[in-house]
Amino acid sequence: MQSTGLLQPDLRIEGRTSFYQEGWPAGRAAGGRVLRESTPVQIDHLLRRAGFGADRETLNEYERLGVDGAIQRLLDYEKVDDPADLIAPPQFSLGLGGQVRNAVAELQQWWLKRMAASKRPLLEKMVYFWHGHLTSAISKVREPELMRRQNEFFRQNALASFDTILKGISRDGAMMVYLDNITNRKQHPNENYARELMELYTLGIGNYTEQDVKESARAFTGWTINRRTGEFTVDQRQHDTGPKTFLGQTGKFDGDGVVDAIVRHPAAGPYLARKLFSFLAYPNPDPEVVQPVSDAYYASGFSIKEMVRAILTSDAFFSERAYRARVKSPTEFILGIVRALGLRPDFNGVPGAMIGMGQVLFEPPSPAGWPGGPVWINTSTWMQRMNFLHLLVNVKPEDASSQPSLLQGMSGKPAEAFVDTLVGLLLDGNISKGSREALLSFAGGRLTPASARDVVYLVLGTPEYQLA
Repeated sequence: MQSTGLLQPDLRIEGRTSFYQEGWPAGRAAGGRVLRESTPVQIDHLLRRAGFGADRETLNEYERLGVDGAIQRLLDYEKVDDPADLIAPPQFSLGLGGQVRNAVAELQQWWLKRMAASKRPLLEKMVYFWHGHLTSAISKVREPELMRRQNEFFRQNALASFDTILKGISRDGAMMVYLDNITNRKQHPNENYARELMELYTLGIGNYTEQDVKESARAFTGWTINRRTGEFTVDQRQHDTGPKTFLGQTGKFDGDGVVDAIVRHPAAGPYLARKLFSFLAYPNPDPEVVQPVSDAYYASGFSIKEMVRAILTSDAFFSERAYRARVKSPTEFILGIVRALGLRPDFNGVPGAMIGMGQVLFEPPSPAGWPGGPVWINTSTWMQRMNFLHLLVNVKPEDASSQPSLLQGMSGKPAEAFVDTLVGLLLDGNISKGSREALLSFAGGRLTPASARDVVYLVLGTPEYQLA
């Protein structure tokens, strides 16, 4: 792992062999059907990547489906009733002014609750992906209601076609404020959105020209929002209806015409395939690994669902290189704990704790989103993770909603069974012999309430647990 220049824990894993000893038969039949036997470790890996982890009951449920069935259920999430839908989203008025900070905290807590409670893990994981890819930040937008609407848009279109998503986000109020398209006028085109649309969101540097940026900006002139309602509108007086030459094509393009040209571009598929694969599997994939994902993009009419299917059913997704290959973001770290331990927190104070871990939901640091990877772990953020764990496992025993279910009724029970159950649930049983012996020695022969909590703390604080 490359150093970030800061003191950080060694996140290399000793002895990954248990992951492979369980059996990962390679090979795929025509049509993409996975020919591998399902194992608990594979299902756990799948639910960490295509979701935020799971408790033992959920893991058992997906294990009964097998890998193929589990992937299909994740992709066909609309067939699953979701209790998260009962968590009512906050409603805000436009123009909150000085009340924005409190409103943002409420918005953050609502989304964390949704991600923790959802029975549609891939849906919320993809909302999280789009939030970090097609970015907007509340510090610039200044309207929590617009940020909420954008979040709901991502949820409604999480696996839609890429052109549908891009046309929608080009009309999104938060995006239009964030990248200044509301000030894009015929006489003075604003190039911010046009540039980021190609540079960061769709094509990448080197696949378009400065003239393409200028022509694209002209196509989006007059696209704005009603300041009273936040709804999309076109000011026809400010829209440039003249001919434009964009990506080698000439026509009287508007924003939709620009999107249509972009999604068909030969660089669009590989660029998005690499982004999605890096998010779901592992960073810096080789071109031949992402080629089938790019092929699925064009063959399916730009379907995100088919791209994700190609990733989740690939041998690369279940390879050694993919296993525990990504450092968990603060969101993934916290939600993984909540879901695995069956907690039901109200998330009060959690957005504040996440600030110290380096992530503020609805406030990505730049249009490029969060850089992720090793930068999530440094001296300061590591201590914040450990402080959070300390508060989590040392709740009052009578607070049943916050008490990890694994701790309930464990006093006096053999420590060895508890340690092995915990390591199996949280680390796939993948821990070195020396680390296991150290945990057993610390716990003693039989558990006390204090030693049980401390063992949970120590396992959650292992380098292995920081990796997804």
